[in-house]
Amino acid sequence: MQRLRMLFDEVIAVQLSDSKRRSVGNELTSVYVRQIDFRLQMYEQSSGAEKEIVVDLSEEGEPRSVYRIKISENCFKKIAAEQRIRTSFDNFPEIITSFACQANEKASSCFFSCCFPTNGQKKSVQFELTQHDQFRSSSILTLSLDRLQGEDLIEYLAQVIKENHDLIADVIKYKQEKEAAVEQLRNGQVEDCDVENLMYELQKHRDDKGDYEKELDERMKEIDVLNEANDELLREAEKLFDENEELTKEKQCIEEKFEDLKETYEELKGTHEELKKGYEEVYETYSNVLTNEEKLASTLRRVAEDKYHLSEENKQLQTENQRLSAKCDDLRKRFQTIAASLNAKGRAPAPKPANITPQ
Repeated sequence: MQRLRMLFDEVIAVQLSDSKRRSVGNELTSVYVRQIDFRLQMYEQSSGAEKEIVVDLSEEGEPRSVYRIKISENCFKKIAAEQRIRTSFDNFPEIITSFACQANEKASSCFFSCCFPTNGQKKSVQFELTQHDQFRSSSILTLSLDRLQGEDLIEYLAQVIKENHDLIADVIKYKQEKEAAVEQLRNGQVEDCDVENLMYELQKHRDDKGDYEKELDERMKEIDVLNEANDELLREAEKLFDENEELTKEKQCIEEKFEDLKETYEELKGTHEELKKGYEEVYETYSNVLTNEEKLASTLRRVAEDKYHLSEENKQLQTENQRLSAKCDDLRKRFQTIAASLNAKGRAPAPKPANITPQ
């Protein structure tokens, strides 16, 4: 469980500079002074094992412009090493509180300054503790604070509203006590020795009454502003909640669509596997057909070659047949001549030679 200890809670004068800050000689332009609520708190665990320093800055009249940095012991060690701070974590808040007292007494030599980033969005701010003399200005400490948003800002505003309500309750209680004392004085219900004290308290009460009423009015106005800011934040939170509900519904729809797509994907994956298997079978058949086609083409080439050789042999046989046919015709003619010669000499005719024709 955390325990909160308020170390410093006052309004301080801060030199603010915007993104147009620039140096001209020894003068600093685009700088102006504003009153800013400055809080320094210490969060401690009930066991005392862990501590955390919290620095809050809030612009006057802009309750939603709150900047914060949380400094743990490890974070402090890093800051101390970078900025050469020679003190312990427990004594670290004393640097800021003592500097604030010096700034109130010697504003010309000790002052706080803030510089917003150059992007103009004011989501963070550089907070510096600066000392100034006739020779130079030196930074004692520099902190980078981030602007509060969302639940942190709502929690901060709720805390400020509660503190203002408590302060108003104390003022009202004090007023009631003094009015009761005055009423006792009027009714003579007090001792003579207390009359002088009561008269003094009455006069003091009259003197302070105007200041209390003025402070009460200011606090009430501040509470109204804080309530408006808190209401606006609550409306924004409600809007964000509605948007979150819509996003949750959209997420559910997307998840349902994703499940449907996942089922479709599984079906398509199964179909793809079947098609892949069919393709492999078709490819195997195609490969076999291609192999058979190559074999058939090779056979056709051999048949064509055999046909060509047979055609050449046929041509040679035809040429030989023509030569033999011509030779047979020549022999037939010679035989007929011899036969005719023998017939003329009165010899019996020889038998007729057979008709031999080369095939």
